[in-house]
Amino acid sequence: MEIVDQFIGFITGGRQDLARRYLFNRALELTLDNPFGIGPGKFEQYEPIFRYPHNLVLEALVELGWLFGLFLVLMVTYTFLLLFRNAKDNFILQALMGFYTIAVVNSMFSGDITSPKEIYIVIPLVLYYVRKSGVLRSSDDILLVGAI
Repeated sequence: MEIVDQFIGFITGGRQDLARRYLFNRALELTLDNPFGIGPGKFEQYEPIFRYPHNLVLEALVELGWLFGLFLVLMVTYTFLLLFRNAKDNFILQALMGFYTIAVVNSMFSGDITSPKEIYIVIPLVLYYVRKSGVLRSSDDILLVGAI
């Protein structure tokens, strides 16, 4: 029932929603003040109660800086696009897409930067599988995967 309570709190603006808003705003504030990041695991020094922003993108931006944060967002997005474009008739890619989507959505609401191990496993798997299997449907995909 905790998930239902969290969802209701999110919709109705409960206490957890206020905490998430606070963490979101604090992470953005620290990111703007420190464009090169505050250092891995250092968010806890600024917010000892919460320890991390509970959002993969915000944590990457605030702790590792804009450059790495942007790289992470691009890799996560690119991998999702590869899966979306190429999974139509491929069961392996469909399964990876479901697994990956759940991991990405979960990483936006809970855990720290080391928590979404699934994301860090699926990205190279997809890049390797798509490159080696020849399932690419777009010439843009071929160029981008070939460069990686």
